[in-house]
Amino acid sequence: MSLRRPRVPFGMWLPIAVLAMHFFLYSAARLALYVVQSDSFTGLDFGQVLWAFIYGLRFDASMIFLIMGLPLLLTFLPLPIFRSQTWRGLVLALAGISLVLHGFLFFADTVYFSYVNRHIGMEFVAVFSDTKLFTAMMRDDYAFHLSLFFLTAAVFGWLYYRLIFRWVHGAGGNGGGWLKALCFLILAVVTVRGGVTNRKSVNIVHAFDSSARTAGYLTLNAPFSVYHTVRSSSPVKTNFLPKKKAIQIVRNDLALADSPPQLLEFPLYRTADPLTSFHQRSRSSASQNRTPPNVVIIMLESWDAWFVDAWRQAKGMPTLGLTPEFDQLASEGRLYTDFYATGQRSVHGVAAILASMPTLPGMPYIGTGGMEQNQLSFVSTAAKEQGYATFFIRSAGRESYRLDRVAQVGSFDLYQGSEDILQMHPQALTHKFGVWDDLMFSVSVDHMQSLEKPYFGFLFPSSTHHPFAVPDPVWQRSPDADRISRFKDSLHFSDHTVGEFFRQMRKDPRYDNTLFVITADHVSGVRSGDIPILQRFLLPCLLIGPGIQSGVDDRTSSQLDIAPTIIDFCGWPIGHASLGNSLLAQPGANGSPIQGMAIMATEQEVLRKQGSQWVLHNLHKRLDATSDGNVNGAQLDEVEKKLLAMVQAVHKLLGANKIMPASD
Repeated sequence: MSLRRPRVPFGMWLPIAVLAMHFFLYSAARLALYVVQSDSFTGLDFGQVLWAFIYGLRFDASMIFLIMGLPLLLTFLPLPIFRSQTWRGLVLALAGISLVLHGFLFFADTVYFSYVNRHIGMEFVAVFSDTKLFTAMMRDDYAFHLSLFFLTAAVFGWLYYRLIFRWVHGAGGNGGGWLKALCFLILAVVTVRGGVTNRKSVNIVHAFDSSARTAGYLTLNAPFSVYHTVRSSSPVKTNFLPKKKAIQIVRNDLALADSPPQLLEFPLYRTADPLTSFHQRSRSSASQNRTPPNVVIIMLESWDAWFVDAWRQAKGMPTLGLTPEFDQLASEGRLYTDFYATGQRSVHGVAAILASMPTLPGMPYIGTGGMEQNQLSFVSTAAKEQGYATFFIRSAGRESYRLDRVAQVGSFDLYQGSEDILQMHPQALTHKFGVWDDLMFSVSVDHMQSLEKPYFGFLFPSSTHHPFAVPDPVWQRSPDADRISRFKDSLHFSDHTVGEFFRQMRKDPRYDNTLFVITADHVSGVRSGDIPILQRFLLPCLLIGPGIQSGVDDRTSSQLDIAPTIIDFCGWPIGHASLGNSLLAQPGANGSPIQGMAIMATEQEVLRKQGSQWVLHNLHKRLDATSDGNVNGAQLDEVEKKLLAMVQAVHKLLGANKIMPASD
């Protein structure tokens, strides 16, 4: 069988044919996913499905041009080697191989989707880190599927050679040229990035633009999901204990004694009991019907506890005079002096605070690597479900760290960055990353005062970000221009903006019914020398709100505890999943203090602290541990076991998308 050869130059037909075949395959795979996994998309109406198919072309094009863009670009170059039939044959052969490999990935993704209700991501990495297990699973569980695929691939290969390869390969003519090559290059770059107006290239989180979360899964495609997840992750060892034992250790560690029906599938899921909540304990029966409390989280940029006098005084250290406003606030609220960041980047703090999820070695980042594909327990989503107005306001650019998309996944009604604030205040001063924090706080106060219902807000200032600038020389306390001096100046200015924010908030009659959580994303990193490992994560954390007893609390805690604390404080009768516990939990039955725990991570290491005991591990061996003579080896072994159990449980549950049940 043969087809009539085209009469136009191969320089046009070859790219058109290759791109058309790939776009057809991607669209067919999306349709197959929609049909085969129809139960996952029953909540979408026709318009949402249609938009998912149309919007999905943006993600399809990004991957297609990323994979085939370079070989197709070369066909346009007016050079003899790229005009030859040999080169055309190579490009067509590469396209055929690409289609088969894509087909296999789509096939596997469609089957796998029924198990995890999302696209393949880090599982692709796991294939290469445990090939024996993967091979055995393919042989034992998917022999029929593989046979069907290889039969289909063989038929496709024969048809591809007969109908496409011979047809396009035999086309003659000269369709190349430097101008056409330049135009194609520009098209490819724009397409891979996903547009011309966005400063950040398109990523997984951009698929969830729709209010219907499941539409994002239909919009995405498997190759895009794998590429963007793997490029921000790396394979690590995660099998340390029998699966059930690891899960049980984590549940016991979190004191999850209840057993809701969801427990079998979602081991971290817990149901909040409003009758035992802080909300119930701290309010008299006469005040039970008062307006639900507002919640404001302030995640300060690069504040570490070492430079905060309230923390230093609690530790018996000399003061520095950099944070008088925070220190005054600390006297009014509850200061946690053994509180830790889960990671060393802002996105780690966002995931930990809003979703109570750490970013462990080998895990994708939220917003940039695909963590948001999973059903996470966002405290902001819980607030919205309780009838709260939700907002996320930051002083840096909207798209930085792709937090605009994270805010959307987290169900925030309003998200504003420096661009939005400058539209309201076009004459405002700016710094390298956006507007100054005092303006951001002022805009936030105005927004809160305009709301008529309870609100949940997340504020993220940025003035203390490197290079640690200040808006006016009046804040330059030191004549030195070294890094630590600049940080101290910026910290002093940031402290002033926090104090001014609270002075404005106190004018609002709802101030006394508002919970304020003040902490940071990570430490500044400006201290030199051999900094103890724990101090590389040590943050200030302050709670101010009705019913919260002022004072110092030295229980070990972390950003993972903030979401369950808010749920406890507000008394929301909801189910949620988190890797922390409420900071307002009461002591044990015998009055014993709560020890607490914290999980911290770098790109290659994990650290667990509970009370005075801690263990640092690289997932292959213990690197360091408490050297206190009062701690014996058996105690450290137990800390290490709990650490590895949590790493294993989090990886496995995220891999199976079993953190949180999907909302109705």
